[in-house]
Amino acid sequence: LAESEDVPKDAAAVVVAAPQREVFPKELESLDRYMRRGGRVLFLLEPQKNAELAQFLAKWGVVVDDT
Repeated sequence: LAESEDVPKDAAAVVVAAPQREVFPKELESLDRYMRRGGRVLFLLEPQKNAELAQFLAKWGVVVDDT
């Protein structure tokens, strides 16, 4: 996502698996657009990491529990 404007239209799903670096705002915007048009995303997060993803998911009604 860092290299393109959007998730490809023919993508069946996107998997975000334990990112090792902070997710860029542009990447979150791309994921948001994809999800708004009905796209499916699986987030696999490490505990007590990726606060920006937890905030992003909260907008979608997902609570990330770090315990």
